Amino acid sequence: MIAGDGCITRAGRVFKLEISCDAAYPELITTFQNLVEKLTGLRVGVYKVKRKNCFRVVANSATLPTLLGLPPGAKSKNGFAIPDWIFESVDCVKAFAKGLIETDGTVARVHRHGGWYWHVHFSASNAVIMSSFLRATEILGYTFQVNGPKAYLSNTPLTKQLIADLGITKLKAYVYP
Repeated sequence: MIAGDGCITRAGRVFKLEISCDAAYPELITTFQNLVEKLTGLRVGVYKVKRKNCFRVVANSATLPTLLGLPPGAKSKNGFAIPDWIFESVDCVKAFAKGLIETDGTVARVHRHGGWYWHVHFSASNAVIMSSFLRATEILGYTFQVNGPKAYLSNTPLTKQLIADLGITKLKAYVYP
């Protein structure tokens, strides 16, 4: 989730971790808050962003970069890399993939041409994040097709299995004539 819609920035004498969350998914906001608290041991706040349909999950600490093993600043410019420990346990890989899909992806159930199908797509313009996502999904046994900054899983049974394996709750439904 930090690799998706999160960032670590300098905030005076401390560092601030912020994760942007769509207000349409309040259960994800609570999940992200609880995960950050569990991972860091810090007090975590949730704040509504003025004039936007989103919230920010925020934690502050002088040791955030060291604690998380992530550099502060723009991910595209700071040498950002996914820590190796993420890939050392299937549980961590699942949490990582789920967090990315729920922040920068979509799981959709689509009705078109008289039938339903399911797919997952994930977007990341940052090559490090995309390659790490693909590595994680391969570890879990799912091969996504890549087209530029987007990755797709279009096989309905595999998509349903991925949803179940990761416990994804952020689902969208689309109906086309």
